[in-house]
Amino acid sequence: MKARLRSFKQKMTDERGAVMVLFGLLIVVLVSFGALAVDIGHLAVVRNELQNAADAGALAGAAVLYLADGTVNPNANQVAYDTARRNASEGVAVEIDWTSGTNGLEIQRGHWSFTQKAFQPNDSLAQIDIWKYTTEELDVMPEFINAVRLVARREDHPAASFLAQIMGFNSFQSEASAVAYLGFTGDLTPGEADAPIAICRSSIVNDEGEYTCNIGRMINSSAKDDSNTGAWTNYSSGCSDTFNASDLANIIDFSNNESKMDCDGSNPNTIEFGVGLSVGGGQVGGGFDSFRKCGGFFTDKELSKGLGPRREQPWSLTVPVIDCPTGDSNPSGCLRVVGAVTIHVVMITSEFSTGDFSQIPPKMGTWDINDYPGVTGKALWVNFVDHFGLEVNPEIPAYESAGDGFYQKTVYATRECEPYAPVGRTGGANYGVLAKYPALVQ
Repeated sequence: MKARLRSFKQKMTDERGAVMVLFGLLIVVLVSFGALAVDIGHLAVVRNELQNAADAGALAGAAVLYLADGTVNPNANQVAYDTARRNASEGVAVEIDWTSGTNGLEIQRGHWSFTQKAFQPNDSLAQIDIWKYTTEELDVMPEFINAVRLVARREDHPAASFLAQIMGFNSFQSEASAVAYLGFTGDLTPGEADAPIAICRSSIVNDEGEYTCNIGRMINSSAKDDSNTGAWTNYSSGCSDTFNASDLANIIDFSNNESKMDCDGSNPNTIEFGVGLSVGGGQVGGGFDSFRKCGGFFTDKELSKGLGPRREQPWSLTVPVIDCPTGDSNPSGCLRVVGAVTIHVVMITSEFSTGDFSQIPPKMGTWDINDYPGVTGKALWVNFVDHFGLEVNPEIPAYESAGDGFYQKTVYATRECEPYAPVGRTGGANYGVLAKYPALVQ
């Protein structure tokens, strides 16, 4: 009996020893997992900070990817680098393997393709004319510079290890990359369009889709010489409201009482590219005179009544571009918006008597009536037309468009115009205008 009791006590002692060993091992495992969990959480924070730096740098570089003249900005890499470096990780500036003035290694300009889901670096500073290509063609065209790629890392100064040092891990290296894409704008936001005019795309581009603006912008009721190059619009995107002449008066109102003057002709609602816009051709009523006076194009009679002053510099207006039917000299209805352009108006006529050339501005930009002493009447109008190169059709000067020299209630603008870059965000198809704000794609 005593022998059995001693055997039982010895067995219990042995089992307690085994439990203590297992418990000790379990403690080591639990501490190790705890250490790993703490360091994984810490590493995730570091990784997020690196990703934020990479995202910020790529977006900043893509936002300045192009210069005002349309060429690629070689300084975009530097902007990306400076921005990323300002986004520290644990108070330490991120590391980027890049040499100033280059387009290589971890900061690159290049092309992002959605169909291929890939970025291809490209050192070129030239830009192709995106008007010439479809969205699908541009997507697989490496010559189209549309993105910036950046890699941020913690290598020379890796993330510190805390409890994981128990397991022999003293530090962790980490990196993150981002690609920011500058696509095509999809709309004109409220206030971006300056006047309720829409210009026909066919009148401002050549057969290759290049901007030529070879016909002075004119909007009137005559169809005998196909002189209309645009239409009026009530800014109804989607054509929910049909345009009528009274709409123009509701958009722009000019009153002799300055306290009632309202010359804000900008769009109150978003104008979507690729969507129909309500437009109307020909002459309109009182709204046109308000538009003319708001631009500072006064007659001598109006000036004698105290209105003024008369404009002496071209009136630059940003307006939507529409896809007008071929051969339609009086476009109207619901026409698709395909871009935006800035035109420069030099004269807006009112109703006048035949032979009344008093509405020709005495001074307009580089035009000065004093340069033509003794020249009056239609001869003065001929000089004005030749000075600005105004045409009703290619090779047909504006002074040949009407028996009295120029049309009543007509907008005349120079042959120069520029594609307008709306402030809209990246999105939508190619309508010839790059967006202002890029988006992250990787």
